[in-house]
Order: sequence, then C-alpha cells, then structure tokens
Amino acid sequence: LAGRSIAVRDSKGGDRIVRMDPEFSLVLQRHVGERTRESVVVGRSVSNPFTRFQLDKRLRKYAGWAGLTDEVVGFKVHCHTLRHSGAREYLRQGILTVNDLQKMLGHRDLATTGIYLDTLAEEIGEKLDRKGGLKV
Repeated sequence: LAGRSIAVRDSKGGDRIVRMDPEFSLVLQRHVGERTRESVVVGRSVSNPFTRFQLDKRLRKYAGWAGLTDEVVGFKVHCHTLRHSGAREYLRQGILTVNDLQKMLGHRDLATTGIYLDTLAEEIGEKLDRKGGLKV
C-alpha cells in the first residue's frame, strides 16, 4: 500500500494501480497492520488466491444481504460492474477526463474507454428529450 493506492493483479498478469476511497484506505491499512503478508492476499493464501468467480459469488451474497439484487439494481451484480460504475461516475461528475480514465483503467486503445462516453451520451440525450431540448 502506498497512501491511497493498491496494486491489483489483472487478468493478463500485470499490475494495475487502483485508487481507494480515503475511508476504505484507512480500514485496509489497519487490517494490513494487524496481519501477516499471507493474510493480506484476497484468497486462501498467496499461492492459492480466490478466482474471479469466487469473488463474484461473495459480492453477490453481500449485495443480496444489503438488498441489492440484480433485479433491484437493474444489472448483474459482479466485481467488474464496480469497475464500470466507478468509471462512469468519474466521467459523469467531471472528476477525470477520458484520457485520465484511459490511464486509470489500463486501456491501450482510447476507443475502449470511449464506450463510457457512449453511455453518458445516451443519458444526456434522454435528459434533453425529457426537458424538450434547446429553445431557440
């Protein structure tokens, strides 16, 4: 851990630096301080981590306890959804530019990141339709 960032191993074997919420960062730092390196890894051990499917299953269980089922939120609840939701919010709130988001997500091609812009464009179009568009 370095401040509010953590290295996460991606599916291609590389590491991505992920920013964390300040409150979560403090909780995680306390957790790390109380544990050995072996217990910090998400999984059974360093050599035997959880699979993506096992993490998704746990997330769905915890989301269900919170009442956030697929039907309630309107999409399939899984870990990768958190990545997409966060990325959209960074753009929607103007926190990051598309180029910043591309770097944060580790996309080589800007067109991949552009998918988030398409989603926002649809939302903006819907808002304009509801408001009646621009009055000239």
